[in-house]
Amino acid sequence: SMEMVSGLSAGDYSVTIQTFNPYCYNLVSVTVTGGGGGNDPCANQGGDSDGDGICDHQDNCPNTFNAGQADNDGDGVGNKCDNCPDNSNANQADNDGDGIGNACDDTPDGNSTCVKYRITDSDPECSNRLINAGSGVFFRRDCGNDYQTWRAGNDLMLLEFDNGTARIMGSITSGNSVGQVLINLSDRSHTGQNWANNCYNNNLTTEYFYTSFTGTITVGNTVYHLRQKDNYVDFVLGLGANNESTNEFSVGAWLDGDWGDCVEFFGTLTRVNTGCGNVTASSRKAPQLDFEAFRKNRSVATQWITNTGWKNNYFELEHSIDGEHFESIAKVMNEDITDDLTFYSDVDNTPTIGTNFYRLKQVYLDGSFDYTAPKLIDFNIDLDNLSMYPNPAQNQLNFNLKPVMGKSVGVQIMNAFGQVVHTADLGIIENEAVQIPLNDNIPNGFYQVFIEVAGQKAITRKLVVKRLY
Repeated sequence: SMEMVSGLSAGDYSVTIQTFNPYCYNLVSVTVTGGGGGNDPCANQGGDSDGDGICDHQDNCPNTFNAGQADNDGDGVGNKCDNCPDNSNANQADNDGDGIGNACDDTPDGNSTCVKYRITDSDPECSNRLINAGSGVFFRRDCGNDYQTWRAGNDLMLLEFDNGTARIMGSITSGNSVGQVLINLSDRSHTGQNWANNCYNNNLTTEYFYTSFTGTITVGNTVYHLRQKDNYVDFVLGLGANNESTNEFSVGAWLDGDWGDCVEFFGTLTRVNTGCGNVTASSRKAPQLDFEAFRKNRSVATQWITNTGWKNNYFELEHSIDGEHFESIAKVMNEDITDDLTFYSDVDNTPTIGTNFYRLKQVYLDGSFDYTAPKLIDFNIDLDNLSMYPNPAQNQLNFNLKPVMGKSVGVQIMNAFGQVVHTADLGIIENEAVQIPLNDNIPNGFYQVFIEVAGQKAITRKLVVKRLY
């Protein structure tokens, strides 16, 4: 709410703002200058352009009447003049000039047509620079002699839009550290600046530039900002821009910022496709992830489809025998930066005898993740595949217990009179081949062998013992 007090003379005043709790209040000081009670209180506060009673210097929409000063997203720009009133965007960036800020615009670049390139590591040949740095895309140092090399993740992409803008996004790694890259490029031109010494070459074949850019590298919870290195070099693209002798189509840039005073960027570009669709902070389609698992002979085939490729990092296929404790058995990288449906599959060739639970963990670029509901696949033991040899036997009996590995197994040998002449508790089967010695108290004759598997019906095999005395 707002209260206007008129008729004040020049001087200092103490204003008490009291909340519903009479013991909590704040004191602020305001100075009114000029003559007597008819003075304009906003005369030295920028005026009141919109006539809403809020001086321009304090008004969060100085040119739009908004006496209530509502600001849903708390970015300092009132709802009445905020181009994204529910998404914090204090700078009010609006690349395509459509009145919808980039922070909430599904198409901030004004179009959805682009050419997509996968960015892979380069090994730049720079005299007196990047010595022993190895292959990578970002070479970071504080203008000293040692570089920290960051390698391209499988999802690192360059997207070039037909309005003269581009975006670099995806992951990079250095040792156990993982970073997320987001660089917005603009002002594509066939003329620009590059740093001709050592690493950056002039007059490249098919050379062109992006002369403006802003970006961030996020490592853990820390966000590092990138900017142009003084006024030296723009982002340059062309054959040999990565300073490798292979003369491939590539990109090079020299960056500055709080990630390091000297950050070299070199990447080899491989075109993936055209018309790759809009890639924004949010998808225009409802997120979809469908996961299935089914038996395929003695294996389990899994497959899934999703339309959140624009924000996915990778998937993990997880397995459990009790439906509660899961472990990862496969990692599948995100294939495409798109909001179209993409198909994935994987196979577990070693499922457990009995119950098997499978679920999918979908990990996003920002480190968050979702799980699918578990799928149950039950593999009953095919006891008919248990084999026993040799038969006739002399001094030992061999079993192939591969179908029951991981289960508890016991063996009994019974003579023709129904008497148990030998018992063996084999415990948990860890190896498919198991041997049982036949003692001298088992004479020549006919026997029944009972193989008992925990939780399963016992099976029998006929045995002939025939020793040579």
